[in-house]
Amino acid sequence: MQNEQLSIAKQERFIYSGRSMKPTFKNGQRLYVRPAVKRLRPGDVVVFAPHTGSQPIVHRVVAVSAAGLITRGDHNLKIDPRPVSAADLIGRVDFFQQQGQLHRVLGGCRGLLNAKLRWFWLACRAKAYIVLFKWYRALVTSSSAAPLIRRLIRPEFDYITLNSDRRPLVKAMLRGRVVARWEPRVRRFQCRKPYDLWLQQDGRTLKDG
Repeated sequence: MQNEQLSIAKQERFIYSGRSMKPTFKNGQRLYVRPAVKRLRPGDVVVFAPHTGSQPIVHRVVAVSAAGLITRGDHNLKIDPRPVSAADLIGRVDFFQQQGQLHRVLGGCRGLLNAKLRWFWLACRAKAYIVLFKWYRALVTSSSAAPLIRRLIRPEFDYITLNSDRRPLVKAMLRGRVVARWEPRVRRFQCRKPYDLWLQQDGRTLKDG
């Protein structure tokens, strides 16, 4: 423990912000970065700046090549477009702080294995979304299925009208969540799927406020 505290004292600190490393890191967490790391392994998490003066990026090393480090975010579907050179590298993330406690970042083989499992899950979810979207589009355009669903399932929407001289707004809410917006002045209608099955069919209720 004492050796870890001495190691941390020599490391740079960054505040993480973004979505690409979910769920490994959360917004606002403090990261402890060891600069000038001589040897990096696939699975290690690194901080780098792809251009001089650019915002630092935190991603995981997928592979080490002659061109540099091949990296990818734990929440990203694809690897980064260009390798990370030695000049771009800031350091390796060794620890992160959560609720006042320090935690070691899982790197190396175990870190890469965990990341690969998540990437596999993300890929499966993306494919499932494509299948569901095709099914949804077929349902919406069906002359018989959509009316049947609307008769069987009848969500009780609440409507809130916000009167403003600049831009009046009507919101449709379901269980405390905004599912659709209607801006009469600019005739802009935004709706989360699949609620447009009901709100677009009975749009007068929402659009009249």
